[in-house]
Amino acid sequence: MLTTRRPLRVAVLCSRRAPGLLHLLRQDPHHGRSYRIVCAITSEPECAEAAAIEAAGVPLVGHPIAAFYRARGSASVYRDIAARQAYDRETAAMLERFRPDLVLLDGYLYLLTPPMLEAYRNRLINLHFSDLLIRRADGSPAYAGLRAVRDAIRDGQTETGATVHRVTEEPDAGPLI
Repeated sequence: MLTTRRPLRVAVLCSRRAPGLLHLLRQDPHHGRSYRIVCAITSEPECAEAAAIEAAGVPLVGHPIAAFYRARGSASVYRDIAARQAYDRETAAMLERFRPDLVLLDGYLYLLTPPMLEAYRNRLINLHFSDLLIRRADGSPAYAGLRAVRDAIRDGQTETGATVHRVTEEPDAGPLI
């Protein structure tokens, strides 16, 4: 369990968007007192919230995954496991200079591999844009994965929520917070 008398140091991993981060920076009264955003690392060449993140004084670090793969001669972000693990190893090393207590995934489009999972074991949380408490008949989350909101709308849901959970090896299956 994380306990500290100083504000919790939080790093954010995002891809094209980081809407939860904007809320934390602009609207959460606890920002600066119980936690502090120490950096955001984006997996894409551009981040829609870049100007707002930088205006808040948070370092935004680009770590484009496609360029990382191209530099290694790898064609697929999803099939080259060795390159994916190398990317996560490099991401973990980049995060270390900011000394985060916790890493928040906010709009991050990629599954984490063992190098990240081990470097920040029990200190990774995901902001998932659906209610993971809604279950299928087999007990699995009805709206897991990248297209959770789309799937909920297709199923006729009139509203959706968000869930924060601990990141584990299994996507969207870690303990809810």
